[in-house]
Amino acid sequence: MPSHYASDEEVKNLVNLGKKICAANWIFTESEADADYYAIIHDMEWIIAHLMRILNINAVINYAVASSTAPFQVVRLSENRFVILVDRNAYYDLLGLNLRIQTLPSLSEFLGTTSLELNSSYQGKYLLDIIKDFLFNPIDYQEAINATKSCMGYQASLLFIIGHEVAHMTHGHLGFKKSSYYKEFSLTEQDENLTLRTLEMDADSSGTTNVSATMEFSILKSLEMLEISEEIKRQEKSKLLRRQYITGIYVALLYSDARLKTFFTPKYPISYSRFLTAKGVLEIALRKDINEEASKTPEQVRSHLVNSFAAISGSLGSLGHPIATNMMIIEPGATEPVHQYDELGILIGLEHLEPLYSRWSRIRPILEQYQLGGELAPAISPPF
Repeated sequence: MPSHYASDEEVKNLVNLGKKICAANWIFTESEADADYYAIIHDMEWIIAHLMRILNINAVINYAVASSTAPFQVVRLSENRFVILVDRNAYYDLLGLNLRIQTLPSLSEFLGTTSLELNSSYQGKYLLDIIKDFLFNPIDYQEAINATKSCMGYQASLLFIIGHEVAHMTHGHLGFKKSSYYKEFSLTEQDENLTLRTLEMDADSSGTTNVSATMEFSILKSLEMLEISEEIKRQEKSKLLRRQYITGIYVALLYSDARLKTFFTPKYPISYSRFLTAKGVLEIALRKDINEEASKTPEQVRSHLVNSFAAISGSLGSLGHPIATNMMIIEPGATEPVHQYDELGILIGLEHLEPLYSRWSRIRPILEQYQLGGELAPAISPPF
C-alpha cells in the first residue's frame, strides 16, 4: 500500500480550500488512484521516500493524483504538512515526451536506445512547436519503453520536477513568503519578481543536485545488477546511463518551456538561464564526484539533443531556441543571419543570473529560519 499518498481527510481538506488556493478540478483518493494510476503511484512513492531520506526533511510530505490546470502543485495544509498534486495528464505527457525524444533516430545511438521513426514531418518548425506536437500526439508507450530499455531518463525528469517543488518546501521558501521579512524584498512588483526568480533558481539548483546524486548511485547499482565486471564495459554503460538522465533533466526544462504562455515570465528566470543553471550544477557535481571527463557530458548531451532537432527541422537556425543557438550574427553584405552557439552567448545568458546571486546572498540567512531540510547553497557564491 502507498505510504506517502494523501489520506482521504487530506484530500477532502484540499478540495475545501477552493480553486484560488488549489488549482485542481478533481483530486483522487488513494483507492481511486490505485485503480487507474498505478504508474504515477509507483514513481511518486520511491521519489518522495528517497527525498525524505537524503534531505533529512523535518516535515510531512504526501502527494495525490489530480485533474488540474497546474501540472505539479504544492499545497501547504499546515506549518509542517504539505501535499504535492500531480496532474494525471502531466505525468503521462512527461513520460511520453522523454520516450519520444530518447528514441529519436538521430539521438538514440548516443543514448544507447533503439530509434523509432517519426510519423510526421517537422521541416522548418521551431523546437518548442515540435515539443508541443510530441505532447499532442504521444508515442506508443509500450513500444517506446521496449526501445529505451531503461527508465532512467523519464524518472530523472520527474525527480527533477518533484525535487524542485520539494526545495520550495524544505528550503523555507513558502515560510519566507508568508513572513514579515518578505515585505522587505517585495516593495515594488519588479523587486518582488526578482525575489521570486531567485527562489526559482534555488529550486532548480536543488532539483538538479538531487537528480545527479540519485542517478549516479543508480548507475552503480545497475552495473552491479548487470554483473558488468570489465572496466571498459562498465565505463561505456555508465556513460550511456549518465547521458540518459541528463537528457531527462533537459527534457523537463523543455516541457516547462512548452507549457508557458509567454517565453519571458517575470517571476521565473528566463528559459535559457534556467538551462544554464542546471547545466552548471551538473558540470560542477560531475567534476567533483566523478572526474573532469564526466563534467563534459552535459554539453555533449546539449549538442546531440539540439542536433537531433536540427535534423528534424532542417537547420539549427530554424529551431528558435537559445539552447540551440544563443547568438545571431549578421555579416556585412550577407542576406541571411548566421545562427550559432558560442561562449559569448553563454556569458550573456549568465548575466541574467547575476542579480539573482546578489539577492540570494541577502535572503539566504533568512531562509535558514524556515528551513525544513535539504542544504542551502552558500551566500558568498552563486547557488550551485
